[in-house]
Amino acid sequence: MVTIIDDFIEPELHKWMCGGIIENKYFPWYFQPVTVGKPENLKKSIYPTYTEPQYNYNHLMHGEEGEVSSWTYLVQPIIDKLGGSDRISRLKVNSVIKQPEPKVHGWHRDQPEEDIKIAIYYLNTTNGYTLLEDGTQIDSVANRLVKFSNNILHTCVSQTDTQRRVVVNINYY
Repeated sequence: MVTIIDDFIEPELHKWMCGGIIENKYFPWYFQPVTVGKPENLKKSIYPTYTEPQYNYNHLMHGEEGEVSSWTYLVQPIIDKLGGSDRISRLKVNSVIKQPEPKVHGWHRDQPEEDIKIAIYYLNTTNGYTLLEDGTQIDSVANRLVKFSNNILHTCVSQTDTQRRVVVNINYY
């Protein structure tokens, strides 16, 4: 089941988060040469493949090994609304770079455990989107949160209209 919630947090909190992440020249971004690994074992005949790796920048806020970033306070309103930090398995902020044409980043599951839930919170509005294996397209709309099960294959499709598409990706129980 897929749940889409618009206006997930109060507008003032959303603006504050954007100020701390998107508009903050000191927010640390880390280059990732590949957005997702090539999915060797996932129904190759059904899904499009990509010929070149897609890169992005991200910031890991809650790692699978228990590490927590000092910048996590910026996404605390989302964590609180999802039920608290003890439910988080992994949380990162992704910044996808503008492309001249939409690019599919690669079908994947975020983690091997199928009982994990995925929440994607969109910080800005772009013409990029999240695509689910059944064809469902979730547009990137600021202050929107989408929730679905980790057993649903999904991918990011890059935007062509803004310099960056910034999302908070949360894996939780």
